[in-house]
Amino acid sequence: MKSKHWLALTILLVAVGVGIRFYRLTQPPLDFHPTRQYRSLLLARTLYLRWRPGPISPEEVAQRAAGFRVALHEPVLFETLVARTYLLLHGECPWVARLYDLAFWLFGALGLWMLARRLGGPAGAAVAVGYWMLLPLAIAASRSFQPDPLMVSLLPWVAYGWFRWVEDGHARWLIWAGLAGLLAGIVKVHAVFFFGGMALGAAWGRRGWKFWREVRWWGVVVGILLLVAGIYLKIRPGQWVSFYVSTWTLRMARYWLTPLPYGGWLDMIVRNLGGGLTLAAAVGGLRSERPAQGFLSGWLLGYLAYGFLVPVQIATHSYYHLPMVPWVALGLALTVRLLTPWVRSWPRGAQAVGAVLMLLAAVYPVGITYWEMRSHDYRAQAAMYAEIGRRLPPREKVVALTEAYGWPLLYHGGVPSVRWPSQDQKRLFDKQGQFAALFRSLVKAQDAAFFVVTDWEELNHQGNLRRYLRQCYPVWVETATYVIFDLRKENAQCAVP
Repeated sequence: MKSKHWLALTILLVAVGVGIRFYRLTQPPLDFHPTRQYRSLLLARTLYLRWRPGPISPEEVAQRAAGFRVALHEPVLFETLVARTYLLLHGECPWVARLYDLAFWLFGALGLWMLARRLGGPAGAAVAVGYWMLLPLAIAASRSFQPDPLMVSLLPWVAYGWFRWVEDGHARWLIWAGLAGLLAGIVKVHAVFFFGGMALGAAWGRRGWKFWREVRWWGVVVGILLLVAGIYLKIRPGQWVSFYVSTWTLRMARYWLTPLPYGGWLDMIVRNLGGGLTLAAAVGGLRSERPAQGFLSGWLLGYLAYGFLVPVQIATHSYYHLPMVPWVALGLALTVRLLTPWVRSWPRGAQAVGAVLMLLAAVYPVGITYWEMRSHDYRAQAAMYAEIGRRLPPREKVVALTEAYGWPLLYHGGVPSVRWPSQDQKRLFDKQGQFAALFRSLVKAQDAAFFVVTDWEELNHQGNLRRYLRQCYPVWVETATYVIFDLRKENAQCAVP
């Protein structure tokens, strides 16, 4: 195929990717890691109600206050953009976040195409962009209201800067990579692992083991890392940093002595990135020339360091693997370059069949994603949370065994709650077998008036809680989707846990 044909195929793949992202655009964001998305929705609502001119109702005062329950992990750039758009639209439209996500992802696709074309030619660029646009993980993540899609969309531009610097050594590419890395790090601090890894790999690709003599390289890398650190220490005090590291890194480090995180990590790669495609990308990277091999190896090194920092999340959260989507895409571009001479030796008929099969392989995951989207309608679940808010008396304290840390219940129903931990969370934080202590601290000490359950599967897993609630407290409201227990009227014959 000629270059123009590959370009046409690339545009077609991008168009298909854009189309699937518009499907059910206005659905509540309960499909992909709702905990993270509803945090951003609550923050955006708070900013919108703070900035909106005119009177504010008592209900909106409570809604505005709800955002202050959300801890800030990074600068609220995306949330600010969405809140400003709410002002222009004269109301909350949560789906606008998906439109911005799409714009971010297309921006990343452009940077990926520019770099993949240099690495793998027009054919490699088409394959890379197809993977970027049509991978089910990429489709779901690039519709989610969280900082990760923007951070990941900046990584191809960081990589492009480092690769061009390896090629010609011009200072402008150092500045390019540094500015893109700074922006990615501001969006989400985890980007520093990939920026630093790519920087190390690029320096090795340019100077080998003498990379430490690159004075300008040191200036850019150290300067960017210090700037990002300063920004985060400004918005979050040092105590938060120590809390995060002690809770999610040091406390969880014991899991590296078990097979659980390794198996979970590998399973996440296979299910979300595609095991065969990731392996093919690794082969392409290993067989490439030193400049490409260098920054791709550094990128992988950054990913490994990032994973070991968060052993639980890397084994359980699919979006923690999102930064590897452009890495796999670029590796596939290099693999295509390796295979191109062999494919060109095929008869024309065989080449045509191969092209059709490749196109079908690209479209197949889109069909799977479409079917999954069509099979799940989350509007009823959002309506359930709103109904719970209407059923509960105002200003009463609530404990809830519910999905996504209680954020959807707070957003749709206006019900702030103390979260009853799931079985996995009990196991993670060594709370198993402590039902009595948990009930005293979360229910009795809080003087809670109601216990809300929407997660039936989790309630069935916690037999002690289920039996105690059923035996000791009357049901306030029960439907097929939720139950509310009235904690104000305890059965006198029940033993206090």
